Amino acid sequence: MIVKADWLHLAVLLAVLGGCVWLHGFPAQPDIDSHAYLALAEGRRAEVVQPYAGRLLHPLTVRGVLSARLVSSLDAAFIVVAFVAAIVFIGTVSRLLRCSVTRFDQSLLLGAPILSLYAVNIHLPDLFFAACLSLLLMALSRGWMWLALAGIFMLHLTRESALLVSAMILMLALVKRNWRLAVGCFAAASAGLLVAGWAAGASKTNIHGLNGATYLFAKFLANGAANLLGVIVWSDSYARQFPDRYSLAPLWRMTLPAGLTLGGIREIGIYRLAPEMIVTTVRIMLTTFGLLPVLALRLIRERGLPSLRSTPLPIMLAALIGALFYVLAPFSGRSVDRLAGYGWPLFWLAVPLLGADIMKRHGYTSRWFYGLHFLCCWYPVVLRRFGLNWNPWAIISAILCGYALGWLITDSRHACAFNNHGQLQ
Repeated sequence: MIVKADWLHLAVLLAVLGGCVWLHGFPAQPDIDSHAYLALAEGRRAEVVQPYAGRLLHPLTVRGVLSARLVSSLDAAFIVVAFVAAIVFIGTVSRLLRCSVTRFDQSLLLGAPILSLYAVNIHLPDLFFAACLSLLLMALSRGWMWLALAGIFMLHLTRESALLVSAMILMLALVKRNWRLAVGCFAAASAGLLVAGWAAGASKTNIHGLNGATYLFAKFLANGAANLLGVIVWSDSYARQFPDRYSLAPLWRMTLPAGLTLGGIREIGIYRLAPEMIVTTVRIMLTTFGLLPVLALRLIRERGLPSLRSTPLPIMLAALIGALFYVLAPFSGRSVDRLAGYGWPLFWLAVPLLGADIMKRHGYTSRWFYGLHFLCCWYPVVLRRFGLNWNPWAIISAILCGYALGWLITDSRHACAFNNHGQLQ
């Protein structure tokens, strides 16, 4: 009976995801990065630039589905892999939450725009990466060492973001003196890096002709300037690669000194000022995970930061990597809405698990909280979907009001305002 109930709950969650995908809508055109993963899936690795060439596991899985003749087209294979990844991710996260979050609240928690955004962008590895990471967290929670090491290896073949995951596992394993996990993590991560490096070696260099470390550093600076300061950085290499996006003369430019070599970059400057990008970044960071940042702040206020030694390793790992991914999202790329979603381990696992007792102080507190959370997540998406008033300042103001109400709901001094029937007194 328990197994049947679990399968029924998974079916309900998938149905919720289907409704969320419809409400979110499909993109008018594929993401700008899609061409790289399509080329990898078609076996044209030599045409792909770094760092995309090292992200080979997702497109290779798609190619395997197509080679097995399970489907007749490449896009259909991408859809199959995305559907399986959604089942794995939702089923695994639901299983990890089952003792702390009710099934109804899980539907409100996982029925989020960010998950539907991952689902509709079938060519990108975001949902696949999330599924692999969820399996890794499940393996660590169950003590399945070999599956955990396989998960680390798979993550490194999916995205270079796995470096943060491996670094946090290694640090926590050393703090908790789990030498077996520390050695295994180092070996699995090294193997993954070697294979990804071998795959990238046969590809084109990045668009600026920089080495890997310099490219990542420059990318962090450029993205941070755009998303947090509204300053669009320009370079002659950008203008050559993307003439349509950089068709105008920059506001300011300078030629690099003769002795300074930065790959194919000879000139840098400021293309334009875009203060609206700051507002967009603030809106995304406030709405991607609804009211869950409020619950995180409530936990910190009441208990302080979780202890590295006493907190179970999977929960501490989820908190650390989720926080890092979330904070680094504005620096990692221009698609802040997708990148902020990589903070899901913090907000969909660590915070609900650590804050379960706060939700249980009064019977219906969690229903009120997660219901309001659901509204805050979907409010800007619904406005955009149906062509309603799309004023970012109005959205931010409404979300901050939701934050204030969420803070009151989770406060023991005010939670008594919600009686056992879930109604305001």
